[in-house]
Amino acid sequence: MSAVTALIAGVMAVYTTGPTGFYRMCLDNPSDCRRVAQTRVVPVEEVREINSSVNAAIRPVAEFPGKDEWRVEPRAGDCEDYAITKRHRLIARGIGSANARLATGEFRGDEHAVLVLTLSGRAYVLDNLTNALLPADRSAVRIKTIQSAYDPRMWLKAK
Repeated sequence: MSAVTALIAGVMAVYTTGPTGFYRMCLDNPSDCRRVAQTRVVPVEEVREINSSVNAAIRPVAEFPGKDEWRVEPRAGDCEDYAITKRHRLIARGIGSANARLATGEFRGDEHAVLVLTLSGRAYVLDNLTNALLPADRSAVRIKTIQSAYDPRMWLKAK
């Protein structure tokens, strides 16, 4: 089991504090931070459509240093805005919160946020930098923290 797979599975992980902007977003949008049961299996074609449509809908804009604002469905935003919007749309289509988890990590030396989606027991990364659904262990993002599958307000990091 790779380190990424272990972290996503909650093995060899401990609870940690999530990103500040995430908790601020939860105050404004509490429904996006609750545990939600899966109501249907979402076909991979539908996941691909959501991933690419969100990537096309949000104009990439970097935040000022020290500003950490997470927004659902903005016209312009940075990586976490894409990830939270994809999560929001997938949950609206029936994916459970345990299978659509926000994650933060490192990409080319910078902090980066993505959505980790579990489909048929396999974890995929949905990233604003590509329309491809990449298996988590093949993503260029080195995941450092991820939402707990049991409580979306809790975050995990590798031991």
